[in-house]
Parts: sequence; C-alpha cells; structure tokens
Amino acid sequence: MAQQRLRPRLPAYDLPRRQTLTFYAATGLAPPVVSGPARLAIDWAMTQPRFALEDMIAQFDFVAEADLRAAVEGPRRPAPCGAPEPVFITRFAPSPTGLLHRGHAFSALTAGAAARAEEGRFILRIEDIDQTRCRPEYEAAIFEDLAWLGLDWETPVRRQSDHLGDYAAVIDNLNARGLLYRCFRTRREIMADIGQAPHGPADAARPGPHPPDEEARLLDEGRPFAWRLSLDRARDALGGVWEDLAFHEEGAGPDGETGVIRARQETAGDVVLARKDAGVAYHLAATHDDALQGVTHVIRGHDLFEAAHIQRLIQALMDWPAPVYCHHRLLTGPDGKRYAKRDRSQTLAELRAGRDDGAGAQGGARLSRRGMKKGRSSEAPALGHFSPETISPGPDSAARTA
Repeated sequence: MAQQRLRPRLPAYDLPRRQTLTFYAATGLAPPVVSGPARLAIDWAMTQPRFALEDMIAQFDFVAEADLRAAVEGPRRPAPCGAPEPVFITRFAPSPTGLLHRGHAFSALTAGAAARAEEGRFILRIEDIDQTRCRPEYEAAIFEDLAWLGLDWETPVRRQSDHLGDYAAVIDNLNARGLLYRCFRTRREIMADIGQAPHGPADAARPGPHPPDEEARLLDEGRPFAWRLSLDRARDALGGVWEDLAFHEEGAGPDGETGVIRARQETAGDVVLARKDAGVAYHLAATHDDALQGVTHVIRGHDLFEAAHIQRLIQALMDWPAPVYCHHRLLTGPDGKRYAKRDRSQTLAELRAGRDDGAGAQGGARLSRRGMKKGRSSEAPALGHFSPETISPGPDSAARTA
C-alpha cells in the first residue's frame, strides 16, 4: 500500500465528516484488512489526494459494491505494531515578486530542518499567481538562494501559474453551490467603506452582492469582477460544523496562541477567492495545493497566522484535510522592523556576494563561519549546514519578533 498519503493523527474536530478513505489519510488510522479485488481498490484509493466512495465504485465497477463499502466503512482500528509511521510533509512556498531576504531564509530553513528531523518530505512550491509582479529572474533566484542555503527539495516543482485550471474548477464548484458572489467594487471603494463600517474592517469587507440590475449592467459593460466567498452562505452550508471549526497550532501566533485554536472565519470578511486579474487568490490556491500535495504541516511566519482561520473554512467547504499549523517568529533587522521585500531588506543574493546590510560584522561573520565548512567557497555551502539560527543577523535580533 502506498503510505505517502498517510497523515499524522489529528484531533477529532479535524476529521472529515464523510465515510471515505480520506478519513484514513487524515487520521493515520489503518484501513480494514482487505483481500481480493477490493484490495486493488484500496491501494488505488490511498494514492488519491481526495475522492468520494462513489468515485471508487465507478472506478472499480468489476468489484461488488457491497465489498467496496465494507472495505471503506468497516471498523476502524489503529495501524498494527511495526507499521510505517505517517509521513511528515511540509513546504516552502515563496512568491517570485522580489529577491529573498533573511526572513525567507529563516522560514525555509525552519521548514527544512523540521522535515529532516522527522525524516519527512520538504516541498518547494512557486506561488506566482500575481503575474503583474512575478518575474522569471526572481524565480530563478529562489532556486539559487535555496541551493546556496543547502536545502534540497522534491522535483518537479509546482508552479501555480501552470495550474490555473485546477483553481478555476474549485471556483466553479463553490459557485455551483451558491457560495460565491461577484464583486465589481474597486480596492479604493472597499477601503473607503472601512471607515464607515459600524463593526470594523471585517464588517466593511462584507459588501454583499450587487443588486441584480446593477450587476447585469456592470456585466454588460464588461467590467472586471472578483469572486467573493459569502460568509452567510458558507455558514448555512456547513450547518453545525461552522461552530466546531478549529485548527491545531504547534507553534504560536503573534499573541502566543497555541494548541487547539477556534477558527474565527469572520476575521477576513467575505474574502476574495478569485481576483479580477488572476482568476484565483492566495487563500484558495495555497489551501488547494496543500491538500493536493498532502502537506501535513504548514510552517510559516506568524504574520500569516490569521490566514489559517479562513483557510480552515475553505478546507471544510471543500472537504479537504486540515494540516497542522506551526507559525514561527519573524526575524527583525537592527531597526527592529521585520525583514520585508518592500523595505528593500538585504537579500540573500547580497549575502552570497558578501555585502553587509549594516547588521554588523558579527552577523556577517556568524553566517559565514557557522554556515560554511572549511575550504568551501561562499557560493557552495555544506548541505544542511545552515540553520535558522545561523541565518539570523545576530543574537539580539534573533530573539526579537515583529
């Protein structure tokens, strides 16, 4: 049986609420022992990222339906002693909108170190849906920087812009269920409404559908629109599940949140799932790909902690398994600000070239001496020899969070 789809045991609130083999993939429990033709169906099913029992019945029409149902819905029991442990899968998913900096290196090394410690898998994914800002030269630099850090990743690398059809299919699914609505409003109009919202920004970000006559007119004019997820419709679709949504945090949020976190789906308002210019937005693309690639642990900076709330909602609506989240601290520079592309923070390309950003000679020497083995050039670090600690610019800033 292909074991790579098995996932670590998760709390009961994260289990899919349907009887399919996704249950076993999400919990790490072993399917019932099955022999004969049904065994082939089970083996096939465990290689699929997501499917319903009906899919398997259609795929294996030569197997008695009763046998397939017994195989999937039979008694659940823990994997026998000595069975392979669930595989730990994490990822680093940068956007090629600029050169990577120390903060990116810290996050990539943290995820890579976790995968090595668990003898798991480390995936690199290129999140390039923003074609107005993404550049091929930045993507090429990502591969060069991560190789310089000594990281290895699986190939082929998934590039999101190559799979827009996958995301369009999800939008079609949600739309067919009446969960989305068109929004023609501009960012400026939305921002202007924030100041007038009675309950804060999240309330302002729930503009609701346009009146039918207005929507028809805007469509006739060829005005671009985004697809927003209606929280009210999502609540109705999930019923009692809505109140039970939660995710497991093994790291910590900005305020120290950890453990079982009750999802606050309303924090992002009626979030955009398909942008006007791209046909998809970050939350949907990232959540889709995490499910598709079998990611068990999402390791990233705690500046993305709030994203977990809306992503947990998308997972529930699409019946995708929920990964464990591990949000880590953010690196900050000598000025106390977190590293960011928009602030022109020192890039890894500059570090490779030996240029300092003012963090001090100690920081540069620390990276050079501890990040390299004797006799290797600055362009060829020892595999796995960098660590999250060696990439930080100094002992003081390494302890700060943003």
